[in-house]
Formats: sequence, C-alpha cells, structure tokens
Amino acid sequence: MRKYVSLSEETAEKLKHMILDEGIYSPGQKLPNESDLSKELSVSRTSIREAVKILISGNILEIRRGVGTFVKENPGAASNLFDMLYLSDKKETLKESLNIRLILEPAMIKQTIEFATEEEIEKIFEAEMKCREDILNGKLFMESDKLFHEAIARASHNKIFEQLMPLLHQSITIINYSMKDEKIKDDFKENAVIYHKKIAECIKNKDYVGAEIYSKTHVYNAIKIMKML
Repeated sequence: MRKYVSLSEETAEKLKHMILDEGIYSPGQKLPNESDLSKELSVSRTSIREAVKILISGNILEIRRGVGTFVKENPGAASNLFDMLYLSDKKETLKESLNIRLILEPAMIKQTIEFATEEEIEKIFEAEMKCREDILNGKLFMESDKLFHEAIARASHNKIFEQLMPLLHQSITIINYSMKDEKIKDDFKENAVIYHKKIAECIKNKDYVGAEIYSKTHVYNAIKIMKML
C-alpha cells in the first residue's frame, strides 16, 4: 500500500487545527470564502472544497445554504442520539465505536442478504469498487467508504440500520483523523480493500456465515491495528 497523504487531507488538518487548537475560527463563525481561504492556506480552491467536505463529515463545519460555511456550535461533537462520539486521538473512543460495529454490522448484513435486490447488490459492488480505487490511487476515500456501508444498509430494507449509519460514519472519521502514523493509515486502508470485497461477494452469494466472519474480521483487524497507537 502506497504511503500518500493528499493535499486536501493536509488542508483539512490545517483548518481543523485552526478551529480546534488555535481558535482562529470560533464556534458559529463564518469561514472566509473559497478564494480567500485558498490564498490564506496557499492551496487551490479545489483542495479547499475537498477539505471542507472532510470537516463537514467530521461535524466540525456546516453549510448554511445561501449564506456560507460555518464552524459548528460544538465542533467535532456528535450530531444525533446514535452518534454520541467525539473526534479525538483517544484509543478508548475508537475502541468503543468499533465494538458497537461488531454488534450492528453482522445483523445488518444478514438482512441485506435476505432482502437485497439484484440492482441493490450491483450498487454495493459499485461502491466497493469506487472505495478500492480511491484507496489504491491515493485519493480521499472517506466518502466512498461511507457510501459502501450506506449501500449495504439501504439494501437491508430496514430504516433503523439506515438511521444508524452516522454512528458507523463517526468511527470512519475518527480513524481518519486519529491516525498520525502513515504505516497505520496504510494498514487501515488495506483492511478495507480486502474485506469490503469479501463482504460484497458473500452478500451476492447469499453466504451469511462468510459475511459474518468477514465483517467481524474486518472490525477485529481495525481494533488490532488501533492497538499499535
């Protein structure tokens, strides 16, 4: 796995530091427009746009349509009842999030195997392929990672699993921002590449036993990698 940090990720980290650590932008404050931020951080407007997307998914920024981009009132905090985690570098926070996934994901996948249509299974494979390509090409993959899990949740035909997706998304965000060592980041990425594909194939083949094993192994591996911090 190639060691690579995109300019957008670096930019997101800079903005995050300016908000959470330096207090340059306060809760509720409107950010400068893309052009001004681009000049301030010496990056392209595209990098600013992608960095903002990262921080939105991390509950640090929000877009108010027709007004602009703002720092959230409680930046980094959970946004709903099922998303009661905070972005941090604490191992315990990430461990708790992953342990919840051990419970939720096998049950969700079982329902997906029972109720998914051929079209929905095709969308799961498309999302898996997009995530794998983003990782292998060194691109931002948080969004495509989330889309893969969302495709599985949607195919379960269970609204509760869809509503629980923000909880899973939070663990993905925590992993992205908590990993400072590139080797550890690469291990997480490789874990996703291998096991997303195995899970998708088991769903297609209606192999619940295999899907349960692979989904749990995927999370157990994340916990194991996390212990290296």
